[in-house]
Amino acid sequence: MRFVPPSPNWFTSKVGDLDNKGRYAFATRNSVCIMDINSCELVGFLRGHLDRVNVVQFTPQQNHNTTCLTASTDSTVRVWDVETLTVLYSHSHHTVFLFYSLISLNISPKKKNL
Repeated sequence: MRFVPPSPNWFTSKVGDLDNKGRYAFATRNSVCIMDINSCELVGFLRGHLDRVNVVQFTPQQNHNTTCLTASTDSTVRVWDVETLTVLYSHSHHTVFLFYSLISLNISPKKKNL
């Protein structure tokens, strides 16, 4: 029997998302757990944030269908490839605001570029 890590991130805007391939991603403290809902298997973790993950969102664009974005209290936004579980890009220009953290993220389904 496997246990899914608990998420203390219940107060945030969007800590879980489902892609069109049946992968469910959800925040677990400072990482993101990826599960396959068809097989109920753990796919892996997206690790790299230094603080609580507040937002997890798959991209709705077809040309980015293996991409997931996360935003964290560490003031970074990360773009991930969920097939390789690696960071494609990390944006940390919000670190100048010492008392603010990223709590929301939205991706337009009409734009082809992220």
